[in-house]
Order: sequence, then C-alpha cells, then structure tokens
Amino acid sequence: MNVQKLARFVFLLVFLFSFALAQNQNKREENTSGRLQPYWVFFKDKGPQALLKTQKAEDLLSARALKRRQKTRDNEALVDYSDKRLYEPYVEQIKQAVKKIRVRSRWLNAVSVEVSPGQLHNISGFASVEKIAPVRLYRKKAPPKETQPVLINNGSLTKISGLDYGQAGNQISIINADVLHEKGLSGKGVLIAMLDDGYNLLNSHIAFDSLRNDDRIEDTWDFIHNDVSVDDHNYSSDGTHGTKTLSVIAGNTPGKLIGTAYGASFLLAKTEMDSTEVPAEEDTWVAGLEWAEQNGADIVSSSLGYGYYATDPASSWYTWEDMDGETAVVTIAADLAAGKGLLIFNAAGNENDNADHNTLIAPADGNNVLAVAAVTSSGARSSFSSVGPTADGRIKPDIAAMGSGVTYASSSYDSVFSTGNGTSFACPLAAGATALLLEAFPTASAGQIQQALRTTASQANTPDKYLGWGIVDMAAAYDYLKTSGIGAPSATRYPAHLELYANYPNPFNPLTTLNYRIHTAAKISIRVFDQSGKRVLSLGTMNKAAGTYTQTITMNRFASGIYYYRITATEFASGRQYIKSGKMILLK
Repeated sequence: MNVQKLARFVFLLVFLFSFALAQNQNKREENTSGRLQPYWVFFKDKGPQALLKTQKAEDLLSARALKRRQKTRDNEALVDYSDKRLYEPYVEQIKQAVKKIRVRSRWLNAVSVEVSPGQLHNISGFASVEKIAPVRLYRKKAPPKETQPVLINNGSLTKISGLDYGQAGNQISIINADVLHEKGLSGKGVLIAMLDDGYNLLNSHIAFDSLRNDDRIEDTWDFIHNDVSVDDHNYSSDGTHGTKTLSVIAGNTPGKLIGTAYGASFLLAKTEMDSTEVPAEEDTWVAGLEWAEQNGADIVSSSLGYGYYATDPASSWYTWEDMDGETAVVTIAADLAAGKGLLIFNAAGNENDNADHNTLIAPADGNNVLAVAAVTSSGARSSFSSVGPTADGRIKPDIAAMGSGVTYASSSYDSVFSTGNGTSFACPLAAGATALLLEAFPTASAGQIQQALRTTASQANTPDKYLGWGIVDMAAAYDYLKTSGIGAPSATRYPAHLELYANYPNPFNPLTTLNYRIHTAAKISIRVFDQSGKRVLSLGTMNKAAGTYTQTITMNRFASGIYYYRITATEFASGRQYIKSGKMILLK
C-alpha cells in the first residue's frame, strides 16, 4: 500500500470513528434530556455573492409567480435576497449535528430542527449561525355557541343571481358576493392557496364534484408528513377542518351550498393537525406559505394562527404583546409574501374580547395581512371574534364576514352539509369573494385590492378594534375598482401615490433594505428617527422617475433598538406630497 492510499485509508477510519461518536453522543443526549424540541436556526448569510448571482428568477419561481410579481415590481427586481436558496454547506453542517431538519425557509434564511439541549448548545457555536429561537406553538380554541339565533336563507337569492345557494344564502348576501356572481364572476383563472389541516372527503363529497371534474386542484402537499396526500384517511388525527373551509369557497351544490369562488383553482397545503390536545407549530405554516407563493398563488386563505392567552403561558407561546407586526415568525413571513404581491387573508382568532389588550393570533397582526373578524347573519359582531388593536397601536382586525352559523360541507358524510362558527369561516368567505374581484380586474395589485376592500367596507369612516373597517361589500369594491380605471386597457397598473414595502431583513445588523414605488416622477427623501422622534439619519434628497427603487440603510454607529424610517415623495407635476413610514429593529 503506497503512502497516498494509506493516507486515504486513515482519513476514512477517522471520519467513520468521528461520525460514530457523534451519533452516540446524539443518542445519549436524547436519552438524558427528554423529548427533542423544535427550534429555528437562522443563518448569517446565503453563501458567496458569486453563487447568489447565478440564481436567476426563472429558476427560483414559477412563471405564474413571476407574472403576479410583475404587477408591483420591475423585471430587474422580481426576485430579491429573500428568494435566494439556502447555502447548502450550512444546511449540511446543521443536518449532521441535529436529529432532524423539519423545514427549510428561503425567506427567513433558516431551517427548523428537532434538537436536544446538548445539540442546541453545539450548533449555537457554528460560525454560520446568526441566532437560534424556539418554534412557537398554538393550541386551538373552538368558539362557543352563538347565543343569538342565526337566520337561514333557503334559496331566496335564486332570483337575484341565478344560483340556488340553499342555506348558504346569508353568508353570500351579507358581503354582496351574489351581485358579482350575477355578473358571471366565479373566480375563474384565480389561484387560491389554502393553509389548513386535513381535507378529507375531497374525492367523494358532492360539494367538490365540479372541483374534481374540472381538475381545478393544481397541486397539494402535506407538510406534516411530507407527501402529496392531503386527504389520507390513515392520518385520522390530522383533522377535517380543511374540508370545511375549502367548501365555503369552492363548494358548488345548488340548493345546498355555493361557495364564494366556486370557479377558482386551488393549491391545498396541510400545515397542521386538527387537535385541541396537540399544539400546532409555526414552521410548517411558513413552509406552506413559501410553497404557495413560489407556485404562483394569487390569494392565500389561512384559518390558522399562533398565540396563547392562558394565565400562565409557557415560554413557547406568543403573547398579546408579541402581536406587534414584527415579532412572530409567521407574521414576518406573511408580510414578506404580501410584499411579493400575494393577498393574505388570515382569521383574526376566536379568543373573545379583552378590555386590557388585543386577543389577536399571528399572523393576523401583520402590516399587510387582512385579518378577518366574524359577524352574525344580522351583521353584529360574533361574541367570540378576536379584537385589536395590535400591540403597536394599529387598527386590527381589518375586515369582517359572516362567521356565525356558516354552512359548509360535512367532513363525515359525502352528501351532508353542516353549520358552525368561527373566524376560520369568515376568512375563506372573504378570501373567496376577493377572487371575484381579481377575476374582474386581473391587473390589479394586492395593494389596490386591499384599498378597495377597506374603503368600501361597512364602517370605513369609523374603523375600530372589533371589526376594523367593517363587513366587506364586494359590489361596492367592484364599483370602486371600476371607477378607478384599474384593469381598463388605458389604465396604469399602479396607484397615483407612494407604495412602501417592509424593510428586509428585520431585525438587522447593520444593513437593511427598503423597496418603494412611485407612480410619477417625484423628489424623494428618506429619514430615520429614534423612539423619541429625534431624526438620527438622513439619506438626502433624490430626484426619481416613476418606477420601483431599492434603498439600503446602513446603521453601523447606532445602538441596538427600535427605529422608524420615513419616506416622503413630492410629485414634480402636481406638487402633491405622500408620506409612508415603517418600524425597524437594529439588533447587534
């Protein structure tokens, strides 16, 4: 045996011996430390810049996702740092040091892992690791039975829209979705992603006959078991909530149930198990959201959320103070998705009222997430519906839809329909009805749709912590968009004002990036303020043509803390001035 072969042989022996020691150490730690715990591991970067530059937009996203992003971004800015892939050597290093990698997140530049305390201590010292944080939990809370009688409409809307809604008439009419149905709108061509638990009876319930026959389920993925089946009966504990929420959008059984977007197409993600005894974990929700965005979804309807309001909450629960739009991982991910052009609808929560603080669930606290509250068939707030404002004082919820006595497909029998309560039903009703607007105005951006919904809702002039801007009015929102000229051949795609997207990364050290858009040529100024309101940084004044721009803020010499950025755009032609601001966290 020559020296070179001997060296290779010795290296192999050392590697195998080290690997065996590591495996034995992992087993010892598991045996001595109890149950493995889920944690987020955030990386410091995504590898060499040269490698990042080789990743092209068409390799990172579907053609449909790129087309949606073009509504709000120039071609050269269709993808950003958050879209770039994780650096595989970093991931592999973590993989060798933990029991299991659960999910990967490009947006967060992180992986979630199952890890023992000893393994956690080990990886915290890796040069590639920025920080480590627990995966947060949420235990479902079912809404109480509503004491107010719920009126049932037995098809009286047939003469208005030509559709026989059966017992679902109230939930359709209260938001004026039937008026858009009368115009021939059904959500056709719009792709809606559902994030929920199991969708059983998907292949047999009569509510989904047309969904199956038209082959409008474009893709599915089970993020709990990592397989394609979201309706597998072998997973009996995984739940049936997805069946119910999907049916209020996609159901199409005349005389029984017509969904708000009965002609739309769907991406179905199972991101949790439906059990009041097993806490849901946020990392699978983040993975489901990224999957939906990259596959070109237009709208996301999520009836899940993360938060816990017990008298003695565990450290792994979010609290009401965390509902500030910037703390919860799911909220950060949701706002990132919104910045990429997705319309995000999330249930506000079934946590009732509290005179002292909000009872929201994340990501309903997101700046660009439409949190949906619940009302009865008469338009009164459902007593269980969560309330705002957010911990940083923003109005939440945003909008409302019917959440008491909602008709949905039974998850037990193929031809039976039931009724139930929850903001988890108000959310898909609003999301599905919004698909009708996107069908009618396909070039409208997510921001334009949100503005239309808020501006025309039932209490737009006096929004509050109970219902936000109020019960959505799809007929009025349609007229608003039509009057604005959005979607008309001669119309521009962007509103005549300043659009500002959340800075990324956030928290940051010492660099963060802002993206903003202006419709017409304007003078731009960007300033940074501390918590006392004192200006600490000015980036000067810049003359900009209409378009999308990126601005980097560098804060090397500043202390850790909360700062506010403000961008002012003064149009050259009209002299009108628009101001947008946001909050960022410097963490050294």
